[in-house]
Amino acid sequence: MQRDLPDFDTLMAMAKDAPEQLEALRKSMIDEVISDASPKHQPRLKGLQFTLDMEIQRAPNSLISCMKISKMMHNSMNRLRTFFDENGEIQDSRDISTSRADIICFENSKGKLRA
Repeated sequence: MQRDLPDFDTLMAMAKDAPEQLEALRKSMIDEVISDASPKHQPRLKGLQFTLDMEIQRAPNSLISCMKISKMMHNSMNRLRTFFDENGEIQDSRDISTSRADIICFENSKGKLRA
């Protein structure tokens, strides 16, 4: 079961006064999402999270890490768009199994994000 994210003011206070506590919260919430995911998607999600964590660690500051991760997301979306442009619209997600990546839904019926 996933817990709710603290409100914005609480997160801002944590970033200012207890960044290690905010980082621990970030990691534990990510771990919860991955552990709630289908077992077949967990290795890919763990690998993706490792890649993101390494980009964050290598970046000289938070803004650069945000920009690098944003670029990674845009590149991924562009690859997906190219796939659909080349193969036409796919109605059944099972047809995507021949592509290089699975599409994972991150929102449940209650509107909460999850894998």
